Amino acid sequence: MRANPTDTPANHEYATIYIAFELSKSKWVVGVMMPGAEKMSRYRIDGGDVAGLSALLVKLRAKAGQLGKPVRVLSCYEAGLDGHWLHRWLADNGVVNHTIDASSIEVSRRARRAKTDRIDLVLLMRAFLAYLRGEPGVCSVVRVPTPEDEDRKRRTRERERLLNERTAHTNRIKALLHGQGIRDVMPFKKDFLCDLDQLHTGDGRPLPPHLKEEIGREHERLLLVHKQIKALEAQNIAAHHAPAAGTVEAKAIQLAQLKGIGALIAQVLANEVFYRDFKNRRQLSRWFNERVGNIKGRIRKIAIVALARKLMVALWRYLETGLVPVGAVMRPSF
Repeated sequence: MRANPTDTPANHEYATIYIAFELSKSKWVVGVMMPGAEKMSRYRIDGGDVAGLSALLVKLRAKAGQLGKPVRVLSCYEAGLDGHWLHRWLADNGVVNHTIDASSIEVSRRARRAKTDRIDLVLLMRAFLAYLRGEPGVCSVVRVPTPEDEDRKRRTRERERLLNERTAHTNRIKALLHGQGIRDVMPFKKDFLCDLDQLHTGDGRPLPPHLKEEIGREHERLLLVHKQIKALEAQNIAAHHAPAAGTVEAKAIQLAQLKGIGALIAQVLANEVFYRDFKNRRQLSRWFNERVGNIKGRIRKIAIVALARKLMVALWRYLETGLVPVGAVMRPSF
């Protein structure tokens, strides 16, 4: 495995160090290809030890600098638990990093792949070097959002998580009572807890005391989650009140002007898709395919994905040029 064997003349002006990270909570394994090296070296540092990583970079740069050329460092790691903070730290320390979508790296299907740092680093480095050479389809590089864009997504993502939690609490309460022969309960009814004392099981017994206590605790968590959802939705409404032109919030309001797209869905689309700029529809289609292209399923699912891609392109045109999608109806202005 040679480092960038198809260097262009411009690339020959540098002594390039290639780095691949295998990240885990306890340790980081760092694979390094030095200029002219035939093999990849490996170093281990404690997980999150940026001081140790900084010392390693100083050591590698000093060694590569002996060639008498400007030194540059190109690195990669798989997107995962560590998020994007390491990418930003590397950028601040003069490293050109690439965050790679792990699912985009092809692995051998002939046999079960052993999960070891050594094999993972080799595959990652090989895919990284192929990507830098311009080979198509070897891996997908994630576009790292700005800290502001990343933080803005928290509102809609937290709401989605809280909605799932609220549904879980509601279903749990209903299941506990259904197991006693009590149906069609409404946990959000004002006097729900008081009414528990009047309920009887399907065979005529009062509700068991421990069961009532469990339902009471479950109901308390349900009301807390519901309160948090309402507070979060109020914050979202306030954030989208008279936003500055060109902002993500302004895009959400523009999307919500189309009938069939509610305010909350518009916020999700703006935060997750249209927060970034796409230069053309082809670029948007490529972005969409990279995220859904690996989905397996029947023809129906394929058709749904194709239709969704066309819808995304139409919405992008609408946001960029004001061209209303064919068949779409605008909400009346008030």
